[in-house]
Amino acid sequence: IETRSNVALVQAMDEMIKGAKDAYEGSMKVGIYLTAGLVRGAVGDVKVALALGALEARRHGDLVATYLIPHPDPAMEPPLPHR
Repeated sequence: IETRSNVALVQAMDEMIKGAKDAYEGSMKVGIYLTAGLVRGAVGDVKVALALGALEARRHGDLVATYLIPHPDPAMEPPLPHR
């Protein structure tokens, strides 16, 4: 999930983790104003978490985007900057 404020990201991540069986993977600054958070779990759980997080992010700031990558290729793991 990407937001334009840290407050929106923290609130969204909190709601995502509480609302579904997801594991918090990390967060990062993506640009000057953009922040992103990552969760990992079953595809259905992540879909629910993204929906909950999007609602919360809109309530506390500016939601930019939500992304779901089902079953990512193992080659994608090392380049992800959140670890």
